[in-house]
Amino acid sequence: MATVTTSRKACTVNPLKMSQPIGAVLAFLGLASEAFPPSSRKTAGLLGLATVGAAYLASALFPCDPGCPSEGSFSQSVHNLFGLLEYLGAIAGLLLLSTALRGAACWRPLAASAAVCATLAALGFLCLLLPRLGPIRGAGQRLAEAAIFFWIAHASIALLRRRRESEKGAPA
Repeated sequence: MATVTTSRKACTVNPLKMSQPIGAVLAFLGLASEAFPPSSRKTAGLLGLATVGAAYLASALFPCDPGCPSEGSFSQSVHNLFGLLEYLGAIAGLLLLSTALRGAACWRPLAASAAVCATLAALGFLCLLLPRLGPIRGAGQRLAEAAIFFWIAHASIALLRRRRESEKGAPA
């Protein structure tokens, strides 16, 4: 039998549940670092997206206070710092990847979606920063997260398809 308890922390997170987004980011970074055309913008863009995984780990270790205020305990301060790094890193990373990928015709659709997702992530992040948008802060955070992970999923599917096509075309 399981014992059900309640926590006094507002955002208690099971660190094992954090393994899914962290694993997704790491798997994507591994695929993309080999497949995308080499450039300094690609490298910087992938490093920007790596902040997403780091922020998820930090959020699991340093949960937010009730209501996730902009000021609060030490845990809240660390949580907010890594949230800032995540969103700025992801937005910059997506924009850098957008410019790095648009030079090759086969990657142009992915470059365009990176720019759109960066814009959506920036709009969601803006909701977190402006006090007057406080009532929709949670929706803004979800928009930013959805845009970031949508692009990672979209890019991962494109990378896997491209890999499969190149394996089919390779001589046996």
